[in-house]
Amino acid sequence: MTAHAPDLPPPPSPSSSGSPGEAPETWGRRSRSVREYFEDRAENWIRLTSDAPLTGIRETVREGRRRMRDTLASWVLEPGGVSSVLDAGCGPGELSLHLARSGVRVTGVDLSEPLVEAGRRRAREAGLAERVELHAGDMLSPPGGPWDCVVAMDSLLYYDDQESVEGLVVLAGCARERLLVTVAPRTLVLGAMHRVGALFPRRDRAPGIQPVRIDPFFRRLLADPRMAGWERGRELRVQSGFYISHAVELRRPRPQAGEEER
Repeated sequence: MTAHAPDLPPPPSPSSSGSPGEAPETWGRRSRSVREYFEDRAENWIRLTSDAPLTGIRETVREGRRRMRDTLASWVLEPGGVSSVLDAGCGPGELSLHLARSGVRVTGVDLSEPLVEAGRRRAREAGLAERVELHAGDMLSPPGGPWDCVVAMDSLLYYDDQESVEGLVVLAGCARERLLVTVAPRTLVLGAMHRVGALFPRRDRAPGIQPVRIDPFFRRLLADPRMAGWERGRELRVQSGFYISHAVELRRPRPQAGEEER
């Protein structure tokens, strides 16, 4: 994070989804910094998620993000998959539109109004507006729900371990069956990239990514009593230039017939 933000109250839990958790007290402060960064550089991110020509490092980041997007989409769209998805931290709708083209109904939420508006414009131009609803706001307070699946692609990278655990508990409360999340793995390569990034002028730096140790992080998450019944599923790491992200699928058993009514 590169900008100081005053204390803000934490956003409320998404009561419409019956979430069992709530955001930690620091969530609002950090989200404010993340929002300021992405709103200041919205055009860069809109271009990154388009087909516009890029060079150098940005092209490797785009390639990595597309590989991760395609991976998560394939998990969502597998046979016997889901019909409704929450795209938590949707940006300009890169994943949301990709899923909507396959017939999935998607609700996307992102902190940045300019990115959300770009996503809405893309949805209209693609004729997908009826299947995609994009909202500006905190992803831990999404409108509607619950959804069959919640996807948080690279949207928790800027939050520390405790904030990420609490955030995932909230998002798990929005999901009927699956939660797909990506985190930054704590590796020597990523550490070296951070040291290189620190040489850039402060105004050009992204918010500080918070790497995690994959196994301890997910053991801690699943040990939380509010995550009872959830299990860790398949995983995949994508690395492309300066882009490194680790995807993990979390599942809970589908309720038996009549169980939801009891």
